[in-house]
Amino acid sequence: MGLSHYEKKKYVWKMLYIHMLGYDVDFGHMETVSLISALKYPEKQVGYIVTSCLLNENNDFLRMVINTVRNDIIGRNETYQCLALTMMSVQLTGRAQRIRASVEPERTSVVGGYHGRLAGAQQEITADIFTMRQKYARRSCALQRSDLPIIVEMDSILAVNLIQPRDLDRSIYSWIVKVYKLPTDRIYATYFGGDDKAGLAPDTESKDIWLKYLPNERVLPFGCKDNFWEMGDTGPCGPCTEIHFDRIGNRDAASLVNNDDPTCIEIWNLVFIQNKMSNYDTDVFMPLFDAIHKLAGAGIQPYSGKVGSDDVGKVDMAYRVVADHIRTLSFAIADGSQPGNEGREYVLRRILRRAVHFGHQKLMAKQGFFSSLVDVFVRVMGDVFPELKDNEKKIKGIIKEEEASFENTLAKGYERFKKAADAVKENGGAVLSGQARGTIRLAANLLSWMLMLHRSCAIRGLPAQMIARNSNTRYSSVVKAIYTGSEFIASASGDEDFGLVLESTSFYAEQGGQAMKLASSIETDINEASKLDGATLEKKIGSIKNTLDAAAIPAARKADLKGNVSKLEDQLREAKKKMGKENIQKAVKTAIDAAEAAVSEGKPFCVIHADVGLDTTAVREAVVKAMDRFKGLPIMVFSTDEASNKAVIYAGVPPDAPNGFKVLDWLTPSIAPLKGKGGGGKNGLAQGQGSDGSRVKEAMELATQIASMKLG
Repeated sequence: MGLSHYEKKKYVWKMLYIHMLGYDVDFGHMETVSLISALKYPEKQVGYIVTSCLLNENNDFLRMVINTVRNDIIGRNETYQCLALTMMSVQLTGRAQRIRASVEPERTSVVGGYHGRLAGAQQEITADIFTMRQKYARRSCALQRSDLPIIVEMDSILAVNLIQPRDLDRSIYSWIVKVYKLPTDRIYATYFGGDDKAGLAPDTESKDIWLKYLPNERVLPFGCKDNFWEMGDTGPCGPCTEIHFDRIGNRDAASLVNNDDPTCIEIWNLVFIQNKMSNYDTDVFMPLFDAIHKLAGAGIQPYSGKVGSDDVGKVDMAYRVVADHIRTLSFAIADGSQPGNEGREYVLRRILRRAVHFGHQKLMAKQGFFSSLVDVFVRVMGDVFPELKDNEKKIKGIIKEEEASFENTLAKGYERFKKAADAVKENGGAVLSGQARGTIRLAANLLSWMLMLHRSCAIRGLPAQMIARNSNTRYSSVVKAIYTGSEFIASASGDEDFGLVLESTSFYAEQGGQAMKLASSIETDINEASKLDGATLEKKIGSIKNTLDAAAIPAARKADLKGNVSKLEDQLREAKKKMGKENIQKAVKTAIDAAEAAVSEGKPFCVIHADVGLDTTAVREAVVKAMDRFKGLPIMVFSTDEASNKAVIYAGVPPDAPNGFKVLDWLTPSIAPLKGKGGGGKNGLAQGQGSDGSRVKEAMELATQIASMKLG
């Protein structure tokens, strides 16, 4: 039996989570691409997202969905068009990065954000969406674009690709036509036709490139309004070339391009801005680099933009780390956040500490250097983002306090570490014991930094002996593989960076520790609850939901647990439906049997107890059915719940009952012992409930007495 769409969605989300943790995912692709062909948006959306992340153009499964993607783009459903175009944008980004292998764009912090690969950020020159909002001179961009980055804007998705205009035939156009097979006779290209008043020449380079692929009548010039891209009055700017697609076909749609016609839409925008190889070379970062250099120790050279092996001592990387992190922290604090011990606030604390550590160890900066950069950053960005100026004092104060606290911890910890490492070296060893780590009292990531700095006690190339959190325990494991980040190797040594795949580990899973223990505990509660029923199950579900909502556990894990709770709720609803049917059958049978006995005995009324808890529907149905069966017979049905000590009561008296006998005249005094209240009376039916169910026998006796007096 195949998976349902809901089960497929859960399955592929888990696949994506595994992929995000860094593992190869070579299974479940069929379920992923099948969701793209689904008719409902929720399934199609998941299919597109996961396919974009997991598959490339060489994957056989991706080829299976090309027709679906093409149909979604050509079709009339704008939502599906957006999904398809977004996937194309993501796929193009990956292809562009492969074209320009000399530069590897990597996303860094975006206002208040944080790149998951914090330890690797700034090692390469980064291309950064956020930088497009920075402060540049409006007309400073040169139109000599042979070395300019192209910013690909597509369906509200901005992806910065370091590719050249001349590479269009290998990237964007070929991707649209050769991979997604959009018909070429429905594609139009636009380019910047120049602006004499602004002193801007036509973009003939883009025109000439497009004429290699499209006829002259489908390569169209436009002015600044449509084909000169700019971010506000002071933001980055540059000529752009766009790709438009005629959704109808078999016509000349040139007049509809850039004319707000829904049948001829822009699907791609290529923007050429700034004669810079990196956003770190722009006037956003250069003032920061100058300020950092003034704070650096003697002999530290100015920032030179070197990366990789050219960046000896990782000095330029340290410049980028410090500059990028002061930007991230400044915006985050201005937006109301601040470094702390949990969640996103802990991420900010790690960012700050990383910047301070790099400043001291790589740039030889003095204590307190980091917070002093706030003044420079606010001066650079404050005009564009006034919230920085409004919160400048607060930003600087928080960073200064955090920086001082960390420097104090770092100084004490390093002294302890140096003593422990020197002791190990004197004894001919190379591995710190768990007990030594407990003495140092520093987090594992700081110890890792210190181990790399203090080569006398290194961790690289050693057997897989891991320092456990338990201060007097050491764990050993078998090395199954060595991974460099791009390939598996047979051996490694020296200063190479590599990772070890171990047979077993003493460490918690990703985002483990107490969070994972809590998640396991909640899962156990859910499994136990599935064995319960009725009110006990309902109460347990409420308790689990409260615990789960407040639990600080990974979002994917929490989503899985909430899905399991939903199944419990479904179980409870089904149980209630079943119990409701059974209660009605039970109450009706009890009432009819009692009414039949009363009639055979010549009694003019019937008072009974139906054991169906507080199920008012069942009690009411019992009264109605009995009165239908035995016309003219007044009847009152009581039911109680021991757990809550409450009672529900329904009574029915025919309109033509003798002696003016009315239902409320019977119900109201009868339920007084139950501390009850009643109401109704329409059509001879009334209901009540009481808060003292233990006195139900007394109430039933009173009801019998009242009916006997009235009816004889």
